[in-house]
Amino acid sequence: MGTYVQSAADRWLQRAIIVAAAVLALAVLGLAGLYVRERVTQPTTSLADRRVEQAKAAVRSDPNNADARVTLGSALLTKRMYREALEQFQEILRANEWHQAALIGAGVASARLRQDDQAVQYFQKVVEINQDKDFVDVDRRLNAVYYELGRIYLAKGQMDEAVDSLQKALRIDRTDADVLMLLGQALTGQGNLDEAMYAYRSAAAFVPDFVDAYQGLITAAEKKGDADWAAYGKAMIAFSTGKYDEAIRGLEAIVSNMDQPDAATGLGLTYEAKGDKAKALEAYQKAVSIDPDARFAKNKVTQLSVAQ
Repeated sequence: MGTYVQSAADRWLQRAIIVAAAVLALAVLGLAGLYVRERVTQPTTSLADRRVEQAKAAVRSDPNNADARVTLGSALLTKRMYREALEQFQEILRANEWHQAALIGAGVASARLRQDDQAVQYFQKVVEINQDKDFVDVDRRLNAVYYELGRIYLAKGQMDEAVDSLQKALRIDRTDADVLMLLGQALTGQGNLDEAMYAYRSAAAFVPDFVDAYQGLITAAEKKGDADWAAYGKAMIAFSTGKYDEAIRGLEAIVSNMDQPDAATGLGLTYEAKGDKAKALEAYQKAVSIDPDARFAKNKVTQLSVAQ
């Protein structure tokens, strides 16, 4: 299991780039394929550089091709060339103000340039385009747009707006750990500490070594005065960063105090990471005894029991 310690900014940019390029999947794959074919003869050229150069060539050959410009803008985002990327997206929007991929890309680039008000205008236009369409509850582009809006509102201290946007993102994808983590922060800002702690725990349930979620859980728990959940968060950070003995000491100390299966499940994960499957199984069984509906722990019990 890899530790989920990639910076929040990098995760956000990675998500946004994927969404901005989504409508151009074939074009992006074509550029990637060209890179694969040529990298043997040009091994020092990066994939990002190749994508930028190929996209620039496509734009030069057909300046009015919106797809080519979105591809170029997305490639520039991967190079963190935000101002240049924004220029490409804005060029498209001058011809078609409702071009969704360009609006998303322009929103991403604007946000990275700290032009948050402008970014919100771009993202809200995407929401407006889709408000009366079918299947909006499964549109991954809207999930990303609501995530971006929530992140911006959170940074601006507009907690109500952040919660509203992030909850809309979750209606599209309830397993989105990044959205859940930001929702925890927004709920903490509102003072809704129980809901915030649940959001952080939910994020960690999908990404068991999500350090940011555990740090948020600690903050909310300490504000509430809940020593057990704060201790759990600290122990799980130890697990997430490979400090297994420290994690085991912390989790064993609080397993019996908690009426939730989280600590026992965390103990099972830690023993499993150490290679002690017998103790891991025992811990997962403890989690199931606390909550017979603890699906992750139940699956682990089945898995480890079959392996024995």
